[in-house]
Amino acid sequence: MANEVPRPTLTYKDRLEWGWRRAGAWYFFQGVKHLLRIKVYRVWVANGPDHTFRAGLPKRLPEEYQTRLMEPIELVQYAKPENDLSIEFLEESQAHGDECTVSFYEGEVVGYLFTALKRTRVTDELDILVPPGHAYGYKSWTHRDHRRKGLTGVRLRVKQDWRDKTGNKRPKTVWYMEYHNYPSMLNNNYRPPHERPLYLGVVCWARWFGRVFVYNGRRAKWMGVVLIRKGEPPIRTYPYT
Repeated sequence: MANEVPRPTLTYKDRLEWGWRRAGAWYFFQGVKHLLRIKVYRVWVANGPDHTFRAGLPKRLPEEYQTRLMEPIELVQYAKPENDLSIEFLEESQAHGDECTVSFYEGEVVGYLFTALKRTRVTDELDILVPPGHAYGYKSWTHRDHRRKGLTGVRLRVKQDWRDKTGNKRPKTVWYMEYHNYPSMLNNNYRPPHERPLYLGVVCWARWFGRVFVYNGRRAKWMGVVLIRKGEPPIRTYPYT
């Protein structure tokens, strides 16, 4: 990819700045992932009230950026490797009924967020279930020359303004990340779960002997934000699949 962002190299000293427990957990889960081929994730849901959510959005929209809601298929002309978009992906998102918020700068796409409101793809072998009244932001991207300018918040503000005008209720956002992804959790003004999101628990999966095995923790099951194998039929516990 032309605009691929190089990943920073984390040293042992960098990891110790997270604290001994986090540094030890990072090495442990890296070993689990690479030796046992088990991928472990935290599941979160943003559970704050609407007024708290709005308070955290940008007060003004930057004039140099144009951000708007679009149908995924409208981005076909921007489907190229440097935007991390393909025609096949956009057609699939359109058919799935997904939502898309896009940021432009001088007529070029510099960021976007794709959101699903129902069961959607995680890998070629797994889907994630999205309960009613929830939204799963499954693809987000900002051009490296336009990062750290608050465009993610701008896209959320534009989406919320649209909801206010149309009377649509804001869905709760669900997402997952690697259990030991401390760089992501400690950066970008991260706050503990009791201050911002609700931590639902653990989901994990592994592929052994040609078969995919899935484990969903009790709290993830309680909210219905779980992983499910591709092609598995709806089940009584989660009828919205």
